[in-house]
Amino acid sequence: MKTKFTLSAVILLLAVFSISCTKKEPTSPAPVANFTYSGSSNTAPATFVFVNISTDATTFVWEFGDNTTSTDQNPQHTYTSGGAFTVKLTAIGQGGTNSSTKTINIQNPVGPTADFSFTGAG
Repeated sequence: MKTKFTLSAVILLLAVFSISCTKKEPTSPAPVANFTYSGSSNTAPATFVFVNISTDATTFVWEFGDNTTSTDQNPQHTYTSGGAFTVKLTAIGQGGTNSSTKTINIQNPVGPTADFSFTGAG
């Protein structure tokens, strides 16, 4: 009976040792995409500077909502026409990907207004 107890104890100790010695790969934190932007005007043509404040990312993909893109970390972009544009930043890192979107509203420029006056006899 003593042999069974000893053998069971040895097997249990080996199992505990095996579990405690298993090397775990460190996990990378998931990126968090975020950005700010500023521009001098909201009337087309309007140029904006985008500042990337994402964390835990090494690669960035910008979509400006007008069928143009950039992979710069902090791009500048000019909107040539009016409309509502959804800007999307995708941040890519070892822990995965994450995206953030914001909408920019650009007005079309106001064109000239026709006006005249007439005095005199008809």
